[in-house]
Amino acid sequence: MMNNPLKFIDPDGRAAEWIPNVGDDGSISYIAEEGDSAATLQEQYDLEDGQAEKIIGNQKIEAGKTVISGEQVEAVTGSQILKLDLQSELATDQRVFDQILFSFDHTKTTFVENDLSRSKYKVNPNNYFKNTYEVGSLSGKASINLEGKRRDVTFNFPLYRQGTLESNPGVFLWINNYNDTHQRGLKSPSLVPFGRNTEGFIGETLNPTGNRGPYDGNWNINHHSDNFDVIKRRIRKSFPIITKPN
Repeated sequence: MMNNPLKFIDPDGRAAEWIPNVGDDGSISYIAEEGDSAATLQEQYDLEDGQAEKIIGNQKIEAGKTVISGEQVEAVTGSQILKLDLQSELATDQRVFDQILFSFDHTKTTFVENDLSRSKYKVNPNNYFKNTYEVGSLSGKASINLEGKRRDVTFNFPLYRQGTLESNPGVFLWINNYNDTHQRGLKSPSLVPFGRNTEGFIGETLNPTGNRGPYDGNWNINHHSDNFDVIKRRIRKSFPIITKPN
């Protein structure tokens, strides 16, 4: 089914994973977690045989210490962006959410013509995810480490437009146009973990032409009201523009 969510779950967010990161200077890197290796790098991003070993080189892999730069990745793959393989068993909810945040952050480093207010950023999920076929939405439960504490969230990001799957399937995530919402009283299953204390963010999606349409839908991130301000600051984090047109 096209609207099946991902089926891989990492309840506590602590499974081994390479965490994609955009630094405060706009640079890209991938940080090892406990249990990571060249094999997990290859599996997580569906790399060709031997590419992970070439990227890592002679580095000793240590959790939280081993950092692979975007330049190292580009030298082997031709791009600094590693796309998460949605058909991999390593594509847990936590990995998906980390990749979504990565896509938000990286998109903010990209120059947009005639956008002095920096209000036109649109994430194309196909630039950050592989094998999206039959994955209609990215949804689940995850957590994010902010200010020394892990904050739980639920999320839903559509990849395909409802009602137009065959003719014009893709969507863009509009990351500058979202609302701070108080989702109290709604009965969506994604809100169950936080009950009456649920708050979150709803953002628009756009069709592949970059315009709004009747079937484009919304993306959302929900969380406990105690975490509203800290998660809001994280989503709104700004980055320098370092990618410009030729």
